[in-house]
Amino acid sequence: MHAWPSHLEQCGAPAEAVAGLRGETPLETAALRAARHVLRERLRSLLLSGGPGTGKTTGACYLFRAAVRGDRGLSAWDSSVGLFIDWARLSREEDSEARRRLLQRAAQVRVLVLDDIGGEASGPRRRELLESLVEQRDSPDLVTAYTTRLSVQRREGGPSRFAESVGARVVQRMSRQGTFHLADCGNRDLRQGGKP
Repeated sequence: MHAWPSHLEQCGAPAEAVAGLRGETPLETAALRAARHVLRERLRSLLLSGGPGTGKTTGACYLFRAAVRGDRGLSAWDSSVGLFIDWARLSREEDSEARRRLLQRAAQVRVLVLDDIGGEASGPRRRELLESLVEQRDSPDLVTAYTTRLSVQRREGGPSRFAESVGARVVQRMSRQGTFHLADCGNRDLRQGGKP
C-alpha cells in the first residue's frame, strides 16, 4: 500500500519516522521487531524504552502501517483510526479545551502512539492525565504504543526511572499481564551510523 506513509503523516507522526518506514524493508531494529510481535500476538500495548535515535518512534509508528494494510481488520484508512501524540507537547498545552478534545480523541482511536513519556519532570497533573488515558486505552479493541527515554529496568532497592516519573499506577495499568510487550531498544543512536 503506497499511500500509507501519507496516512501516518496525517496522524501527526514525525517526518523522520515516516521516512524510516517508507518502502518494503525498513531498518530492522529492536523496536520494529517488538511492534511486529505485538501485532502477531494481538497484544494491545507496547512499551519501548531506549536512548535517542534507537528507533523507538519509528517502531511504534509501524503499528499504523499494519492497521492501514488491514492486519488489524481495517480495509481502508480512516483518520479516526490512528493518532500520534508527543506527550511532552501535550502535557505543556495551555489551552485546556484543546487538550481535553485531543485526549478524548486519543482515548478512542484504534491505534495510538504516545511518544516520549517522562521526557520532562512529571508533576501530579501530568501523572493524572497519563493515568486517565492509559486506563481508557485498556481495551481489547485498542492498540497503544508508548515510548520513553527513561530506563524501565528496576533498580536495586527501588523502581525504575520510568516508574518514578509516571507513577506505579500508570505502570501497572499499561502493563497488564498477557496484554503488553516491553522492549529495551538500547542506547546506540542509529542516526549516527550505528548498527541495530
